[in-house]
Amino acid sequence: MRLPVALLLAGLVGYISLSQEILWFRVVSYSDGGRPQSFGHVLGAFLIGIALGALVAKHLTERRAPNPGWFGAALALAAPVFYLSIPLVAQISARLPALTTLSTWAAVMGVALCSGVVFPLLSHFAIREGSSVGSGLSWVYFCNIVGSILGPLFTTFVLMDRIELGQLIRLVAGLMLAAALVATLTSASTTRMRRRVVGAVLVSAAALILLHRPLYGSLIETLHWNEHVDEHGPFEHIVQTRSGIIAVERRGIDHLIFGDGVYDGAFNVDPVADVNGIRRGYALAMLHRNPVKVLEIGLSSASWTWVLARHRGIQRIQSVEINPGYLEVIRHFPEQSTVPSDPKVSIAIDDGRRWLNRNPGAKFDAIVMNTSFFWRSMSTNLLSGDFLEQLKAHLEPGGVVFYNTTGSDDVRHTAAQHFRHVVRVATFIACSDAPFDQTPEERRRNLLQFVQGPAQRPILDPDNPETAAVLDELVQMPLEDEAEALRARTAQWTVTDDNMATEYKSGVRFFDPEVSWSRLFERVRR
Repeated sequence: MRLPVALLLAGLVGYISLSQEILWFRVVSYSDGGRPQSFGHVLGAFLIGIALGALVAKHLTERRAPNPGWFGAALALAAPVFYLSIPLVAQISARLPALTTLSTWAAVMGVALCSGVVFPLLSHFAIREGSSVGSGLSWVYFCNIVGSILGPLFTTFVLMDRIELGQLIRLVAGLMLAAALVATLTSASTTRMRRRVVGAVLVSAAALILLHRPLYGSLIETLHWNEHVDEHGPFEHIVQTRSGIIAVERRGIDHLIFGDGVYDGAFNVDPVADVNGIRRGYALAMLHRNPVKVLEIGLSSASWTWVLARHRGIQRIQSVEINPGYLEVIRHFPEQSTVPSDPKVSIAIDDGRRWLNRNPGAKFDAIVMNTSFFWRSMSTNLLSGDFLEQLKAHLEPGGVVFYNTTGSDDVRHTAAQHFRHVVRVATFIACSDAPFDQTPEERRRNLLQFVQGPAQRPILDPDNPETAAVLDELVQMPLEDEAEALRARTAQWTVTDDNMATEYKSGVRFFDPEVSWSRLFERVRR
């Protein structure tokens, strides 16, 4: 094999290999709801597969007469293995959920093994005996590293914003077939080997075209629901970006929204229906006497944004959302679709911490976060004491941070370490250095500031029996200061950026929330 061709193929192999790993991580992370251990497990299985592939290549080159066609054959085999393995794992998770973890590891290792065979073979056939071996090997490695860098950069930051998951998997498999053709036609392989590889490439290419819809048509639904997939129909909307996969399911008259495989809310602004806990949004009026400027970190369905914008006293809402796909989803729903054009609302597509760092002078009366589940990967970014201190620097005197603990006692304990006063509203907590001491009359007056329509009628209309009942419930809601009791607890951890307690304190878990590998190891040790 000529060295220039080998360098091109080395770059392609690096790009393909890292792209495969990224795509596997997206598949596994979506399937298990974004558990923090997913990346480590995928990476570990991938590296084991690469190592096994190198051993296979060593065996081939040492014990048999080397044939340059092996390189193209290995690529031609790796492409369909990669393409078929992902829908196969999805079907196993749906039909044989007990084998999900094992089958996923086996599939990732199998795909990586096929790729792991390729690079040693390439190095073997590209570097000629008697030439400058060190120089040739260095160039091959250099091109492979360049391709490996482009995998995360181009696939993640460019292609994932433009191509959905199934099509992207097919594209990477197609690149492997193209590389197999180039390698076979430019190497000194036998005519018989060339015919075999070209035939395999053509058959695989036809499979990529003809089998794509049956294999990948319902991939997102299968990965999402796993063994419960037969109980649900297709998603009504799916938006995929590099920041994640957003799906909307119609369930009766309600529309539920899911972000990266977990529940992320519903499209509802009605406090009477309250299928999404939207009364917590209205409760902000009970926590601050005169909120004028509000920062919302996380847009999701924009239902909370719509509610906050209906408050007469609130003049400015700055919403920060990392995934632009939510803007595409909300345009399908009447109330939420008005949020981006609301004069009160400004939406920034950015990471919450980065936006705060870029706007050091921004101050708010209230900061609202309807955060996702505390155990998910990177949840620490929004739940740690370090971030609370960052939020605190952006509060006006008497300002409130109001966010979802999703049931974590560690999160509540952490809040009490950084604020003098903490009260609970369902799964939310409100934190402030000022006491939460509104009288019932003040609460009622502030809750009546939520208005809608040309007549500006109160949403919590006291003349309507249904909304009046909700109004009375909110007015009478007990808001007991729990800060002292929370600070006194010794069983909870204070969440920091370093300990990442919400993600890792409960034990190492993978796929099934009821299966703890730490407990499994304990049984083995016993």
